[in-house]
Amino acid sequence: MYLGVDIGTSKIALAMVDARGTVRVVRSVPHQAQLRRPPGRAEQCPHRIASCVRSLVRSLPVELRRQVRAIGVTGQMHGVLLADRSGQPLTPFVTWQDARALVPDANWPGRSRLRWLQRHTGVPVQAGYGLATLDWWRAHSQWPRNAAWVVTIADWLVWDWCELSRPIMDETMAAAWGIWDMVRRRISLRGPLRCLRAVAPEVRPMGMWAGTLGARTAREWGVAAGVPVMLATGDNQASVYATIHHPHEEIALTIGTGAQISVVVDRPGRPPLGASWESRPYRGRCALWVAASLNGGAAWAAGAAMLRRWCSQLTGVAPKLDRMLAAMNRLGLRARQPWRVVPVWSGERFAPELRGEVHGIGLQNMDVGSFARGLAEGIVRNLQSLLPAGILQGRTRVVGSGNALRRNALLRRAVREAFGCPLRLTPFQEEAAVGAAKLARDAEQNSHDRGHVTGPRG
Repeated sequence: MYLGVDIGTSKIALAMVDARGTVRVVRSVPHQAQLRRPPGRAEQCPHRIASCVRSLVRSLPVELRRQVRAIGVTGQMHGVLLADRSGQPLTPFVTWQDARALVPDANWPGRSRLRWLQRHTGVPVQAGYGLATLDWWRAHSQWPRNAAWVVTIADWLVWDWCELSRPIMDETMAAAWGIWDMVRRRISLRGPLRCLRAVAPEVRPMGMWAGTLGARTAREWGVAAGVPVMLATGDNQASVYATIHHPHEEIALTIGTGAQISVVVDRPGRPPLGASWESRPYRGRCALWVAASLNGGAAWAAGAAMLRRWCSQLTGVAPKLDRMLAAMNRLGLRARQPWRVVPVWSGERFAPELRGEVHGIGLQNMDVGSFARGLAEGIVRNLQSLLPAGILQGRTRVVGSGNALRRNALLRRAVREAFGCPLRLTPFQEEAAVGAAKLARDAEQNSHDRGHVTGPRG
């Protein structure tokens, strides 16, 4: 059996797959590690996360834990914490949701620290990315005196679990910080940020072993000591690894609260500053071209909330939300003249100032169904537009995941129509945890020297 551990933004997920790659167990639980902070700050307690992982692993049946042959790890990307030489955290874990770098800064009138960073480095980094948070700490004299290492939450856990003398990180995580040159495959820190090189861990390619499970963690988990543990892979890459069977023919699409679209390409790209997409490392020399939107399931829920609020304002009675969502699906599937909705209610990371638009309303389609269908189509069309033109040509199938897509027939139809090809929903949930387990399985089965994952997918 192979164990996959996913350190998510709000929960911990585990998956176990057998030697054939069949998913045997999937479990998750909220980690409740979020700390109370002022608006714009997003910080979590690393010790609470570690405790939650331990409890969830211990909840697995004893006989399954005894069969674990290798462990894969993945987790939320972009976030960062500082630790001393012994691995003790000196800061909370600052997640990808943190927006402190966007706040207008008194030291740079008329612009945020993020805009200053982008201008002086040329790196298309966003708020919440490790590089932006590290720069903010440095610029505001909040850098701990004895900080020795900068790590992601998943890298910090692997460092501890394997009792390593120093942290090591996967290139997928380094790229998510904004410090990785994908063409030269090395850390790239420019201008005033070169000083950060001293605290950056060694970076290795995706699919490498970190070490073996230490005696203390093995005892706490009830898993055999010495089991090999992989370096933590970004959750985007782990999810794609779990779900895509034909990398150059399929499109990976997730619609949950947000939305994300990923395609595997043969070469890394260099998106310009302010681009709506990113180029991320993947297996071997391949890359993922990825676009993420803030307006996925959240945009659909906001539309439902608006209709519900209007009902309450007009009649004094607000329909139950589940009935409202069901009615939107039912009526939207019947609609023939949808509105043209641009549902960027929350802006986008690359353009926070964006706001939604609605067009094409006439006397014949002034109804809820036309709005609902237009909203679903707009969510998909917006996501599709974020990738460079032409990159989706030749793809023959969309592989879908995420609760919003699973539960919403109107969204599924919009996906099939927009991409002009079949949609296959993944047969399991917690795709990132499953991907981590499958990475560990492939590495253990096909790499006798515990080096790079070289074997075929299964």
